[in-house]
Amino acid sequence: MDVLNGSKNLGTVTPQSEPLEFNQCQEAVKKLTEFLSHELGPDEEEKVQRHLRQCRGCFSKFHFEETLLKTIRERAEQVRAPLALRNKILGIIGKHDSRHEGGEAGPTGSPEASPASS
Repeated sequence: MDVLNGSKNLGTVTPQSEPLEFNQCQEAVKKLTEFLSHELGPDEEEKVQRHLRQCRGCFSKFHFEETLLKTIRERAEQVRAPLALRNKILGIIGKHDSRHEGGEAGPTGSPEASPASS
């Protein structure tokens, strides 16, 4: 989803009537990840959107970050780790894939479910 230009509908960046303070930009950038992940409450989200409509610099930062995250997500869907690496990682974190190991007990001695994605 295009947070900056899609459903959020920020439109174009418009010049502000009064100068923005540096701390407003700092606050907006601190909330960048939460904003792009839809983790902010409605009031905070509106505050960030309002700032982005007024500040070309922050809008550019948010747009770059959004584009980067979108590209990473798309590429991640196309790449799958080799089976040996996945099994090694699952073993390290104390889980195993019962489809490949016959449903044996995990490292703690209790049976574990297969991971959802393998």
